[in-house]
Amino acid sequence: MNIVIRPLAPLFVAVFLSACGAVQNPFEQSEPAPAAPAPQETAEAQEPSGVLQRQDGTQNATPASGLLGETVAALGDPVQPGFWLKTPLVTTEQPGIVERPGGGTVQVTLIPLGGEATGGSQISLAAMRSLDIGLTELITLKVYSN
Repeated sequence: MNIVIRPLAPLFVAVFLSACGAVQNPFEQSEPAPAAPAPQETAEAQEPSGVLQRQDGTQNATPASGLLGETVAALGDPVQPGFWLKTPLVTTEQPGIVERPGGGTVQVTLIPLGGEATGGSQISLAAMRSLDIGLTELITLKVYSN
């Protein structure tokens, strides 16, 4: 039995580490990384896309004018890729922006989640990382339509 397991051990380790987020899953297709923005003459310059370009190369989405409300969010399905928020604040899938206390924002796809509008929401692992939210945190987010 030991002979059968040894050749498969590296595969098991790779799958385990990818599930933990330590390395990229070799079986999952990834999106190409966006090109780094060109440096701006000022510290921040508003782009037509609604994204702030900073000199340090980071981007922050600016909240749209359509505040849908606030929701308490927890980690959703950690293996579902992408930037998304499942929330009862929407009835149809649509682009949006979530904002954490203190001003960090990220663009997400808003996905309907059954229940009362005051019910909680589920946020993707990628969006949580982008907002620098701990994986076990419950956080109140402002949700904007885009």
